[in-house]
Amino acid sequence: MTKEQQVRQSFIDQGEICETLGSSFMGYLCKGLAQKLDKSTQTGKRVLEWQGDPHPKDDALALRLAGGLHAIVRRGDFPKLEKYYDTTSYSSDAGFIPLILSLITQKDAELLSWLDNAPQTNEVARSSIIFAGLSVIAEQYKKPISLFELGASGGLNLQVAEFGYEFLNEKFGVQNSSLNLTPKWEGSLPPRSNISIVSKRGCDLNPLSVEKNKDREKLIAYLWPDQKPRIERVNAAIKIARKSPPILDKADAADWVENEFVTAQNNDTVKVLFHTIAQNYFPQSVKNRIQAAMETAANQATEENPVAWLSFEFEGEGNPKLKLQTWPDAANRILATADPHVYSVNWIN
Repeated sequence: MTKEQQVRQSFIDQGEICETLGSSFMGYLCKGLAQKLDKSTQTGKRVLEWQGDPHPKDDALALRLAGGLHAIVRRGDFPKLEKYYDTTSYSSDAGFIPLILSLITQKDAELLSWLDNAPQTNEVARSSIIFAGLSVIAEQYKKPISLFELGASGGLNLQVAEFGYEFLNEKFGVQNSSLNLTPKWEGSLPPRSNISIVSKRGCDLNPLSVEKNKDREKLIAYLWPDQKPRIERVNAAIKIARKSPPILDKADAADWVENEFVTAQNNDTVKVLFHTIAQNYFPQSVKNRIQAAMETAANQATEENPVAWLSFEFEGEGNPKLKLQTWPDAANRILATADPHVYSVNWIN
């Protein structure tokens, strides 16, 4: 298979994944680009000659381009496409992809820049499963939490303790929050524990600031136009985060774990590292260094100053798993599985 064939297949694969996750719009967009994108623009040429791995679970190339297209249309810079993005049932029309190709031609230089970075989808619904994992940690240790996030993007999921939740018709979290998350829940409920987050910090290669218009645009643009509830959730989370913007460091994930997480003082808290659907963007060398750094942190852990590693990541086929490792007890548990957008959770702890 040639490189161009690999790229076109990756767009088809991404379209099928999006359809599975309820986005027919993204299915039409990705599959249409797989058929019709050519090298007449710099964007098309770079995409079809992609130097990395275009696969959805690697460079997620189709989502990079889709994010740029969405941002331009949301700004009103290409009015002819607005009806397709606003009323997404039009995306099956024959005129949709030709207009997309016309946008690529007219906004070639801007779209090239969107190919530089991996998608930064701050999927706020994932806070549901992180909140449940933190509940287990808080129940186990009865201590405040120092929270650290890898691949934090705009840091919206660092606001996990500021949201309300409903699992099996029971309320959790902040009762009067302006953002309430209600995934379908299977299995038992997580413990009702007091989650007290005394510090929170994140890192990203290209962190986005909720205080900057351009960055807020990106946080919305990577979402899928026909999934309005996701967009509404992110908008609500942005408003909450702007009241007390999270501290986000521009850093390589391995460097940050080594230099920030491992060296941070617990001060009688549980030091928690978490990440959600981020590892697939890390090179293997970075994953290896993070593992080694966490072993160092584990060796430093005590009953008074424990360490936890909470991850919601793909492992082979099937849905991502919520895993919790804690030290000094060296426990390693799978707490739950869920779809990547956390519409439903299977709690198995």
